[in-house]
This record gives sequence, structure tokens and C-alpha cells, in this order.
Amino acid sequence: MTSPSGVQSDPEGNLWRDPPNYWEQIVYPAYLEAHRDVFTNGDVEHGAPTDKVKGLVLLDTLEMTMGEVVDRSCRVLKEAILTLSS
Repeated sequence: MTSPSGVQSDPEGNLWRDPPNYWEQIVYPAYLEAHRDVFTNGDVEHGAPTDKVKGLVLLDTLEMTMGEVVDRSCRVLKEAILTLSS
């Protein structure tokens, strides 16, 4: 996994840079730990979803166009709203 930009800003617009290796050593390992139960064999990057999160929808954004992502997201939201309102 490549490190995202380490430059952040707060609501006032002040900028700061993450410490070296912050993503690799802190953020990404914590993400993996927090989400491993959601995927088969704890494989967050390639595992199929388990039933831990009911109704979880995974979007393969590397294989989809932006329009497809927006369309699928809107359909899922519409279905959820219709289900909740009935």
C-alpha cells in the first residue's frame, strides 16, 4: 500500500506534515487490525467480506469508472432509504 500525502490541514487552514513513516507504521496497521474481522482470513486487501457487517457493499474502484461508482452508491442508498421507510 502506498503512503498517501502526509500533508494535512485543520479547519482553520493550518498545515502540518505527518512524521516519517506515520502511514506505514501507525495508520495502516491500525486500519488492518480494526477491519480484519470484516474479511475472510483477515485479508483486508483481497479477502471476501464475512457476515460481520450486514449489507456491506464493496466497490472495486480500481475496476470501475467514476460514473459506475456514483451510480452503484446511489442505488445502494436509494434501496436502503426505501427499505427503512417501508
